[in-house]
Amino acid sequence: METKEERASADKMYGDKVKTEETWLGFMPRERKCIGFGEFKGKCPNIAGTKWSPYWCERCNKLRLDHIDHSLKEITKRFEEKADGKPVKLFDV
Repeated sequence: METKEERASADKMYGDKVKTEETWLGFMPRERKCIGFGEFKGKCPNIAGTKWSPYWCERCNKLRLDHIDHSLKEITKRFEEKADGKPVKLFDV
């Protein structure tokens, strides 16, 4: 839980007219613009804020997570190719 001093600092940082809310990163602007991802990077008109991150809207966050998923699958594929097609266990899960 943030203190009153930290809340006042956030209000000062973002201005009195910007409503802030407490997130896992501290106080952030309530209506923050999405930073975008992929073809929308820097030009996404949506409001940011998902349960995963305060920086992306739902659409851009899905694009970002799909990109991460694809990258991890490609890495696994390369490991398996180097292991002569045998499945490679990367993590003990």
